[in-house]
Amino acid sequence: MGEASGANKMKTTNLYIEGNSVLHKFNPKAKLISFLILIISIVLVQTLTPLAIALLLVLGIIAVSGIPLKKLLGRLKWIFMFIGAVFIFIPFFTAGEAAFSILFLTATYEGIAMAGVIGLKMLTIMTLAMAVVMTTRFDIILRSLREMGVPETFIEIFFLTYKYIFVIFEETDKTMMSAKSRGFEPGAKPSKLKVLGNLIGMIFVRSYDRSQRVHRAMMARGYRGRMATTIDRNIGLTSSDVIMSFSFLALAIFLHLI
Repeated sequence: MGEASGANKMKTTNLYIEGNSVLHKFNPKAKLISFLILIISIVLVQTLTPLAIALLLVLGIIAVSGIPLKKLLGRLKWIFMFIGAVFIFIPFFTAGEAAFSILFLTATYEGIAMAGVIGLKMLTIMTLAMAVVMTTRFDIILRSLREMGVPETFIEIFFLTYKYIFVIFEETDKTMMSAKSRGFEPGAKPSKLKVLGNLIGMIFVRSYDRSQRVHRAMMARGYRGRMATTIDRNIGLTSSDVIMSFSFLALAIFLHLI
């Protein structure tokens, strides 16, 4: 059972999927820069049509890269919760022409359009981010960021956030499973919200204690503020990398010409 748990943990923390697609072969530094330019372009778009086109093109990129759609959706399940929250709140708190009413709240067409823009941006950007980490080994991403001149502090923050966000998820699962085994059921009643608040506090305390143990273990193994990577060679650009880079740049520009 311990081995199965360890295997499941590895599957959870390792997002990279082996493959031989064009996106897998794309030079990591060129890939990061190209995706960053496209993400900035998407952030600056303010209308639904180009964002919808961008999402369709990104899904096409995902299909070409060979990433299983089921795994991608599994990684994006949290973002759908945030998008749902956007559609619950923004339409009702944006001034404009009334679309429909629920009790004393009135949704506006402008609010619905704004929620659509924000939701499409979130989904497209997170899908692009998943495309990067699912087609590029994480140690190669770290090495590429270092070669691009990103400050070491930011690289360490990125690495530790990526690695230990799963620790928080694990502690959350353990705490909620323990609470449910004692009869707790989440709900909106004040008594249940009080218990939920206590559980959240417990999760943070347990996560903090675990982070202290992890830090001591890292220091004992020689960590002194710089994370070593296993890649010691530069990966050169090929003609296909140049074509891919210009394709992403053209797409980023195209979104603002529609």
